[in-house]
Parts: sequence; C-alpha cells; structure tokens
Amino acid sequence: MCPLLEAHVNTCYKHFYYFVTEFDLINSKELEPLVEMTAKVCKDSISPTQNTAPSSNQGR
Repeated sequence: MCPLLEAHVNTCYKHFYYFVTEFDLINSKELEPLVEMTAKVCKDSISPTQNTAPSSNQGR
C-alpha cells in the first residue's frame, strides 16, 4: 500500500475511533476485534476497551 494512502486511512480511522468513543456511539465490546489496529494507530489514546476517550474539554 502507498505510504501516503496508508497514513490517510489511519488518520480517518483515528478520527472515527475518537469520535465514537467520545460520544459513546459504539459499545466497547464491538471494538474488541480492532484492539491491535487501534493500539498501533492511536498510540496516544487510552485502551480501546475503556468506555471513554480523552476529552478535549478537560480543564474547562
């Protein structure tokens, strides 16, 4: 796969993951098959099996 295309797809997935975890749109159990990929793509994220992702509203 082209490195630029791979980076774009990874960024899209990262935004998708942060969005669905921030607003609790998908049960964490449904994300379990993607744990390895999520760990690689979202290195600065918390564990995908936890219910919430870090919020950009912290400290407000």
